[in-house]
Amino acid sequence: MVAQSIYDAKTLDTTKPIHGTVEMDQHEFEYEVYLLPILGAEKTATEHDLVNRLGSRMQNGKHCLDIDEAVVSRNIENGEYTAIAFVKNKNHDDVASGTLQYYDWCDTGKPQMWINDLCRISNSKQSASPVKALLKVFEIVTKKNTKRLRYINLMVDNENPEQAQILINIYGKYGFEIIKKKDCAMDDPDSEYTLMRKRLDRTSPSKSRKSRTPKGGYRKTRINK
Repeated sequence: MVAQSIYDAKTLDTTKPIHGTVEMDQHEFEYEVYLLPILGAEKTATEHDLVNRLGSRMQNGKHCLDIDEAVVSRNIENGEYTAIAFVKNKNHDDVASGTLQYYDWCDTGKPQMWINDLCRISNSKQSASPVKALLKVFEIVTKKNTKRLRYINLMVDNENPEQAQILINIYGKYGFEIIKKKDCAMDDPDSEYTLMRKRLDRTSPSKSRKSRTPKGGYRKTRINK
C-alpha cells in the first residue's frame, strides 16, 4: 500500500519540519511535523533522522509497539507514512510521537486520515498527556492540508482486550467514537481492530481561540479544555 501525500504538488522540499506549540490543560507542548514522502536535497539525511527517532522509542526495555529502525525504514521506503510527528511537554520530560496515513482503509474509493503508531515516553509523567496534544496536532495538520475530510480516524488493536478497552475509553474522552461497520468496510474479518473516529471542527475559530503565528514563524494554538 502507498499512503497519499497531503502537501501541495508544487512543493519541492519537505526536509524541514513544521514547528509549533499547542497549549492544553495548562501545559505548553512543542511539536515537529514532517510531511512525507520527503523531498529535497537533504532527503537521505532527513529520512535517516526519522528512522532513528521513530525507531528508537523504548518502553520498559522494548521498542514501543515493536517498531524498530528496520520497520520504520521499510515503511518509509514503501510509502506508508503521510506524516510523522513528535510532541514534547515544554517544561517536562514527557513526549509522544506518531504517524498519519492518508489511505482508503474503508474501501470507499476515497482516502481517510488515520492516526497510527502512538507512543508516549515519560520520565516525568504529567496530568496533561502529550498524546492528547499530539492528537490535536494531527487534527490541525489534517484540517490545514485537506479540504473535504469530516473525520480523523484511528485503530485500536484488540489483541489484549483489557488494554484495548482502556485505550478505547481514553480516546473516547478525547472525542473519538467507535465507527459502525456500515460506515467503514475495512477488511477485518477477525475483528482484530476497533475503529474510531472524531469529527473535525472546520468552523472558523473565535478570536479567543484564534491560531497565532508569533515572531520566528512558530504556529501557536490555544486549546481550551
